[in-house]
Amino acid sequence: MKVTIATYHRLARLIGGLLTLMGLGLTAVFVMFTWTGENPLVGSALTLDGPGLLIMASIGAFALPLGLSLLFTDAATSARLRIAACALGLMALLRLVAFANPEIRAAVGLAPIVEFFVLGGLGFVAFGLRPDNESPIEMRIEIEVDAPASEAWQVLGEQFGDVGQWASSLRSSQLDRSPGVGAVRTCELTGFGPFSAGRISEELLEFDPAAMRFIYAARTGLPRMFHAAKNRWSVEAVDDHHCRVRSHASIDLHWWALPLATWLGWGIRSGVDRFTEELRHRVERGTAHPRKAAALARA
Repeated sequence: MKVTIATYHRLARLIGGLLTLMGLGLTAVFVMFTWTGENPLVGSALTLDGPGLLIMASIGAFALPLGLSLLFTDAATSARLRIAACALGLMALLRLVAFANPEIRAAVGLAPIVEFFVLGGLGFVAFGLRPDNESPIEMRIEIEVDAPASEAWQVLGEQFGDVGQWASSLRSSQLDRSPGVGAVRTCELTGFGPFSAGRISEELLEFDPAAMRFIYAARTGLPRMFHAAKNRWSVEAVDDHHCRVRSHASIDLHWWALPLATWLGWGIRSGVDRFTEELRHRVERGTAHPRKAAALARA
C-alpha cells in the first residue's frame, strides 16, 4: 500500500523511536551487568545468565543505531525501514519462541505473545508501506551514448514498436498504431529474471517528442507476483554528437511477494544491463547487437 511521503516518514520515526528505546534498554542491561558483575534482572520475574545478556546486548547494539537513523529522514529512509521491518519480524518470532518455553510463560504470562503481535504487526506494516513515489523494486539507468540525441530518440521513441528487432530478451514486438498516448505495444518475451517466455502488452501513458521522453505501463502478461510495472524513458542532448539516456522503472508487488523484492530486483538487473548494452550498440552502430543477431540466425 502506498501513502504520502509525510505519512511514511511519520511511520519511520515511530518505529525508529521504538527501536531506539529497545536498543537503549537492552544495552543498559548489559552495561550494568558488565559494570557491576551482577545480573540486573535478579529479583524480577525473569532472570538471564551471562550468555543471555550478551544476546540481549547484541540485539540492542543492532536496534539502537538503526532506530536513531530512522528518526532523521533522508533518501535512505526507505531501505533502512525495510531492514527495521525485518528486524521487528525477527524479534516477534523470538517472543513467540519465548512464549513456547513453559518456564518463561509461567514467569511473565502473556507478555511475549502480546509482544509477538505488536512487533510483528509493526514489522508487517513497515515492510508493506511505500511512499507514493516509490515501489518495492526501483530500477534506474543512465548511459552516455556516442550519438546525437535525435538518433537515440528515433530508436527509443519513434520506433517504440520495433524494440524486438534489436533486444535479445524479445522474440518480436509490434505497435497497434503510431507512437502516442494510448498506443499498445505487444512483445513476445524469450524470458529473463522472473519473466518467463510469453507475451506482455504495454500502453503508452505519455509521449512527448519535443522533450524526447515517454512513459509506458504494463497492462497484461506480468508475472503473478507483480501487481504493476511502469517505465519512464528520456533522452537529453549533451552536445551535437553525444546524448544521455535515462530510464526509471518501478514495479509494484502483491503483498505476499514483498519479501522477494530484493531477489527479484537482482534477477531483473542482469536483463536490464543486457538491454542497455544492446540499446547503446543499436544507436551508435545502427545494427543489432551480436547477441541479438545470433538469436535471429537461430530462429
